[in-house]
Amino acid sequence: MTNRRSAVISINLADNWTDNWVPDDFVKICEKCNSKFTFLNRRHHCRCCGRIFCKKCCKTRMELPEEYGYEGPQRVCIDCILIVEGKKRGKGKKKVPKTHGPPNPRKREALDTGVDDMVMLSDISEQGILTNLRKRYKHDLIYTYIGNVLISVNPFKPINNLYSPQTLKEYRGKYPYELEPHIYMIAEEMYNQLIQNGENQ
Repeated sequence: MTNRRSAVISINLADNWTDNWVPDDFVKICEKCNSKFTFLNRRHHCRCCGRIFCKKCCKTRMELPEEYGYEGPQRVCIDCILIVEGKKRGKGKKKVPKTHGPPNPRKREALDTGVDDMVMLSDISEQGILTNLRKRYKHDLIYTYIGNVLISVNPFKPINNLYSPQTLKEYRGKYPYELEPHIYMIAEEMYNQLIQNGENQ
């Protein structure tokens, strides 16, 4: 069976279908509804086109052609349902949804800030964790979650508005994962537990 977790997989079918598998770390929002991925709103690959969607936009499960190397029903996005059913064919070739080729390295470097919760990493290893922390550090994002744990990296420099009254106000009354990881979010969560449940810090 084909290993679908590799970065880019190309499968040439009879009609020259090419499937580009988009790595998890390159996409921050659902490609259909633009909802942000969080600890609760997870990424789901369409097994037909390889793009990444939220659960709502990639909830249909269908049998794919055997050339894909899957057994049993697999998740497909809304755009690919008709393709799999054979209702979206043009003359001679299938009309496939636009897929992503390898991202422009310069553009990716400018936008890639890593993931804010490392349980969402595709490579959960020492190297994967350090790489993610390095990406966030380069963009002055010194706080990162790993589940319920907050990791802080020393920036060795002042960061504008990191602890400003306005930033404190933004985190007041919010729930975890609504905003970027921050020590203020941990303080807010502890305060809520203290008030609502009478739990010690």
